[in-house]
Amino acid sequence: MDFESYRLHNTLVRVPNVQAELRILQGTHCWEVWRPAFIEGAQYVSQFLAAPGH
Repeated sequence: MDFESYRLHNTLVRVPNVQAELRILQGTHCWEVWRPAFIEGAQYVSQFLAAPGH
């Protein structure tokens, strides 16, 4: 999985005007590990979303 993640990241950073960040988190594949990163990602993405009708 690490190799596939690296390949995806390596492809994305080469796309003009696209920002990409690869994070490898310590822990198991569970919400205890994912929740903080998911919340941070949702907050980041939400700043680029416009309100309906705008």
